[in-house]
Amino acid sequence: MKLMKKSKITLTILSVLLSCHFLFGQVSTFYQTYDFGGADKAYALAQTHDGGYIMSGDHGLGIGSRRILIIKTDSLGQEEWYKIYGNSYDNASWAIIPLDDGGYMVGAHTSGEEINSGEYLDIYLLRLDEFGDTIWTKTFEQTGLEFLNDMKNCPDKGFIIAGGIKDPDSLDVDAYVLKVDSLGQKEWDMNYHHGEKRDLFLEVEVLADSGFVFSGETYVGTALIKQNWLLRTDPNGQTIWSKDYGWYHAEFNRGVVVDEDGILTGGGTSSFDSISFNYDLLLIKVNMNGDTLWTKVINMGEKQFTVNTITLSQDGNYLVSIYDGNTNGASADLVLLKLTKEGEVIWMRTLLNGPDLDRSYDLIQNSEGAIVIAGLTLSNCSGCAFLLKVTEEGELTIIKKIPKSIVLLHVYPNPARELITVQIPVSGRGGGQLLLIDNLGRLKNSYSVNSSQEVISIDLKEEITGTYVLALKNEYGEIVGQQMIVKIK
Repeated sequence: MKLMKKSKITLTILSVLLSCHFLFGQVSTFYQTYDFGGADKAYALAQTHDGGYIMSGDHGLGIGSRRILIIKTDSLGQEEWYKIYGNSYDNASWAIIPLDDGGYMVGAHTSGEEINSGEYLDIYLLRLDEFGDTIWTKTFEQTGLEFLNDMKNCPDKGFIIAGGIKDPDSLDVDAYVLKVDSLGQKEWDMNYHHGEKRDLFLEVEVLADSGFVFSGETYVGTALIKQNWLLRTDPNGQTIWSKDYGWYHAEFNRGVVVDEDGILTGGGTSSFDSISFNYDLLLIKVNMNGDTLWTKVINMGEKQFTVNTITLSQDGNYLVSIYDGNTNGASADLVLLKLTKEGEVIWMRTLLNGPDLDRSYDLIQNSEGAIVIAGLTLSNCSGCAFLLKVTEEGELTIIKKIPKSIVLLHVYPNPARELITVQIPVSGRGGGQLLLIDNLGRLKNSYSVNSSQEVISIDLKEEITGTYVLALKNEYGEIVGQQMIVKIK
């Protein structure tokens, strides 16, 4: 499969371009969106060996039709390549893991050639090289519908997969686990049943003893009564304990993390608002035997305020991304919360509050301590994947005025050894600045642009070889032009 042409990045906000403080080693931040002409979502995120990022999700083609989407970026979130995989029916990836050889293992599900994906869906693994080219694929076919919600790598170099399996002749769903080796060969699988009608695993964590803890949902009685559910197994999938949590009304699960003190899981609960079914944020901390240590509920009024994903922070506390939306789901903000191990709020910040939906699906803390979030936005586009990087304190300097268009600057020669010439568009003349940033997000130099200046010459003689970004700001601080340049020997 050939590399596809780079997408037009519909919204580029690099706060590193706005502050010279990054010369002193502070963490750069950015916000990038990716639009490939469909409804594009990023469900899974990981940092790559080169300091960039890899995302997996889906590329919507229409009602009931989507394909697997993989996006590779550099350290500033700028797209290096993207690829689309699978048939034109129902395909999506919820997990991607960078491997030691620079390639990737992708966890997904696919309808294959079945048009009616509501009845037929299979777990699908893709082994990719560093450029996204397929090395091999594995499809695990069973009768009915099987889906993958999470995948983690194991100490034996294999992978553990969590999801669900549905009998095509009934509405019953069992939680499902599949263990494969490093080549995608099945080692064992198992169904788990806890409630009465529907059980589902959404995430899995690998424990220090090589066993697993799975988080999900279990339905009790009617379809509206569901509980948070945790299940712990040994390395062979044998159940050690299985427990549900909540108030027997309507709780749901959206994440789990494990530390030396126990297990934190979270989601939402409507148990305190049984009439309108507004959901409050719910966090439950248990010990390694599944016994509850503490429970925290955060009520923000008549709205949906629930967990999207949870991760451990590098200082031993918790980071939680939150869906903060209205009850009809038409709009939602992205909120980031930091908690102590005891569940006390350290800080809470609204990061994205566009006019429409901004929803996170994955959250990591990268090698420099910055917090990076991937997801979906409907603000300023019809459906775009996004990548957002903030400081370890959850801070993002963002341009308040977003320009309608960002032009590519004309630079020549490019690549260059020493002197380059940059043509300045009219939108950037008069009180603007041209900024030179290296591939670590550090501001290397800035150049004032007056109202009559049509070109600027920049001497790269003192810069090391590599890639740089030129960004042009107008007098209002809006980024109106950008271009990547390459310094060669």
